[in-house]
Amino acid sequence: MVVVNTSGSALYQYLACYSAILAIVSSGFHYGWPSPTLPKLLAEDSLIPITEDEGFWLATMPLFGAFVGSLTNPLIVDRIGRHKTILLTSGPYLMAWIMIYFARNVPMMYIARFIAGISDGWSFSSVPMYTGEVSDANKRGMFASWSSISFIFGILAVTLLDPIEYTTHCNSRRRHTVLLILTFMWMPESPYYYIVKNNLEGAKKSLKIFKRIK
Repeated sequence: MVVVNTSGSALYQYLACYSAILAIVSSGFHYGWPSPTLPKLLAEDSLIPITEDEGFWLATMPLFGAFVGSLTNPLIVDRIGRHKTILLTSGPYLMAWIMIYFARNVPMMYIARFIAGISDGWSFSSVPMYTGEVSDANKRGMFASWSSISFIFGILAVTLLDPIEYTTHCNSRRRHTVLLILTFMWMPESPYYYIVKNNLEGAKKSLKIFKRIK
């Protein structure tokens, strides 16, 4: 007889899904970044003087990266899995914040923002896929809603950090990305992905964790 420990499975589903959703929060950070930062860059005493046109491109550059990320995501998510794809998003996010921290010219910031956008395209495709595949039917709607809420939270959090110094802002966002890596790296892959890849042993192990099947 198959026994499912619903309380145990719920715990692991919450941990895995909320950890994955940190990638969406990171995306919100990048889209909210222009609000407190562009006025500082446009100021006369700016460390990196920019024009209004350059500010426009800095604000919109992640959209171009997200387009590339969305196009490449199907090639990645079905090849390396949902779990590894979400972990992969942390690389460009982390690189982007490091580049912005050390940037002393506008082109470098363009590149950083574009790189962050690539992860946006990956995370918005892979995170809902992962949360939907590891969660119970009665929780999927909630986790789907949390993906949208987390994006808005990321934008709002950055907007409220207006008084914080430019470098401190970048450091705090880097720490968030590290948190994503440290929490999500321990989470299992989606059982559905294992089944698609005909890895039944991997699917069994994943189901034992998420469904607590004995």
